[in-house]
Amino acid sequence: MTEFKAWLNHYQKRAIQLVQSINKIPRQVLFLLLFFVLVILAFGGYVYWQNKQILPQTKTLSTKKLPQETRENLKIVRKISTGETSIASQKTGYTKSVEVVITNSSDKPLKNIRFVERIPKEIAKSIEELTFNIQPTAILNKDPDVGIRRNKTQRGSKNYL
Repeated sequence: MTEFKAWLNHYQKRAIQLVQSINKIPRQVLFLLLFFVLVILAFGGYVYWQNKQILPQTKTLSTKKLPQETRENLKIVRKISTGETSIASQKTGYTKSVEVVITNSSDKPLKNIRFVERIPKEIAKSIEELTFNIQPTAILNKDPDVGIRRNKTQRGSKNYL
């Protein structure tokens, strides 16, 4: 308890010294400093507002989970999402995405995991319409089917594609 009192006493003295030193600064300088702080805060708020207006925003409209697959201590969950993109509150288009989550439920790491992901036609009719966060190992068909291979997954780990 005495350490806390000593610490509190020290910082009370420092606070008093700070207030006394501020009182020595002329009022005009303090007002000028306050003015610059307010200008910087206003500018920061304006930049934030501008970025919110300029950068594309995506609002999720619907999400649908596909049947999950379980094999060899591996759980594969797929989810399709549809979103609406806008810039400055003006609708610019729609996005569709497929999220694949691979979870290792075994007690040991799994190696050379391979599976084929068939992208639903409602997402894309051809592989050229797609972008990937993680590139597939192989494009099996432009209709679009992709092969995915992971070298290793640890126990309990999740891999997002």
